[in-house]
Amino acid sequence: MNLTPEQQTQMRDLRQKHFEEMAPVREEMFKLRQDLRTLWANPGVTKTEIQDKTQQMNQLRDQMQDKMIQHRLEAQKLLTPEQIAAMGAGPGKGGRGGRGGKGFGPGRGGCY
Repeated sequence: MNLTPEQQTQMRDLRQKHFEEMAPVREEMFKLRQDLRTLWANPGVTKTEIQDKTQQMNQLRDQMQDKMIQHRLEAQKLLTPEQIAAMGAGPGKGGRGGRGGKGFGPGRGGCY
């Protein structure tokens, strides 16, 4: 996508702001993951404890998703209609270039 120098600066600033806003949320998610690992390592863990921690993670994940949506909408306001249209026409539709995605494969480890 061809951004003007002004758009590039605005996007960079917006991206930095989003990154800084997300830092405490990412840290909290890291802590919750560690807590869940600790629970799983406890032979006396209960189903309720696991479910409660998982629910906390899901709520935080929802917050992260909401922040990402807001960020993308703010970024879209900086673009022309032509640039917005071009975002949906490229590889991966949205500029991801076909990277990532959900599906089967070796991933980063098993479920246990």
